Amino acid sequence: MHEYRTVIINVGGSSKKISDAIDLVDKHMLDGLIINADVDKSDIERLRLIPAVSFECEMGEGIPLVASDHIKGGELAAKLLFRCGCKNVAILSIKATAPVYARRRITECQRLLKKKGVKVTIVEHEGGSEEFHVMEEKINEYLNTHSEVDGIFTEDVEAYFCLVQAKKRGISIPRDLKIVGYDGNEITRLVSPQVTTIAQNTKKLAETCVDVLNKRISGLDTEDRYFVPVKIRMGGTT
Repeated sequence: MHEYRTVIINVGGSSKKISDAIDLVDKHMLDGLIINADVDKSDIERLRLIPAVSFECEMGEGIPLVASDHIKGGELAAKLLFRCGCKNVAILSIKATAPVYARRRITECQRLLKKKGVKVTIVEHEGGSEEFHVMEEKINEYLNTHSEVDGIFTEDVEAYFCLVQAKKRGISIPRDLKIVGYDGNEITRLVSPQVTTIAQNTKKLAETCVDVLNKRISGLDTEDRYFVPVKIRMGGTT
């Protein structure tokens, strides 16, 4: 077992910082990269030539992808919401700026619910601020605009604020509104009722990224894609 020092680089959407990180590998100052960012085509070609692993971002052949099984996650959410009797579901998400595999949960949930005759509305917002008061304001706007929905599928932090705002409005949870989160974030346990969520296995994701990168550094063959299972963690919102 090799022991490596780890350097965490927050690229903040900067293509130059991504290119600089690749330079560090080319100069043998780093042995490899685990990358979760929107990467320019020219840098993707450079990544194919070094030990690199993509976490969640689809970069194509030659760069192994490690991700949660988001298709299964979308399926679990859809089946749960349908089983709970939902007829009008809103899927809330951040607008994607890159080919992120996590989008598969949205498309799969939408596909399966529509197949069952459920009305589905996808509500997207621009990413950026992660401040809680900004997120709560956005959720407040969503519920004002889509007050008729009886089911919501979204990431855990948004699900938390959906529950908070629904309770402020006197909406009975889960009788009148079902909420399903996604991630398995501990914030879902900090409110009553606890939020039902599709939980990712973050420990296994990290281990898989490291294992695959070790193989790439050692010159061993790797698969194109590695998917880590997800599971339902039941709460009181469904």
